[in-house]
Amino acid sequence: MVMVSTKNWNTGQPSKKLDYQWAGPFQVLAKEGNAFCIELPASIKVHPVINPEYIRKATTTEPLPGQQTEEPPPITVNDQDEWEVEEIVASQLRYQKLQYWVKWTGYDEDLNWYPARDFKNSPVKLQIFHAKNPEAPGPPH
Repeated sequence: MVMVSTKNWNTGQPSKKLDYQWAGPFQVLAKEGNAFCIELPASIKVHPVINPEYIRKATTTEPLPGQQTEEPPPITVNDQDEWEVEEIVASQLRYQKLQYWVKWTGYDEDLNWYPARDFKNSPVKLQIFHAKNPEAPGPPH
């Protein structure tokens, strides 16, 4: 799989600077001399034999950081939507109330603190966190 430079393509965009610089990924069909025959969709009106100067190996098809991915649905417990805790990262006392910084399973890092009362269905995760971090603020023993 390769990415193809759009440098010499007419994409119809008013500004080349703001247009996508690379298109793809596309399948390489064959090598023809110094060039490569690329399987391009019919909608792209470009000759499929492309100089290697204008192609590069596609690194991955995984989404880039910050791109939207399909998030897992919430779990319903006692008619309340809940999400699975992957790991508790930190804890703090704010206005005399205990809060946790949490990494949710299937979600990007959420930059929020949540009250301790929201984690009554995650006692194992709380125990693991406080065993690893005995100096961290936590519930009274």
